[in-house]
Amino acid sequence: MGQRILSGGSLIGQIDELNRRLTRLVVRHAHQLLERVGVGPDGSVTLLIEI
Repeated sequence: MGQRILSGGSLIGQIDELNRRLTRLVVRHAHQLLERVGVGPDGSVTLLIEI
């Protein structure tokens, strides 16, 4: 399975693209969350979803 993930990099590329999109979303709509210590893009997205 590990070989499948690494070969071609399609899954890794999709994860990277998702992380970039989430970061852009947070920067655009709730950049103040990223200014808090210990809150990264994925934590910020979680907070946005729960609000």
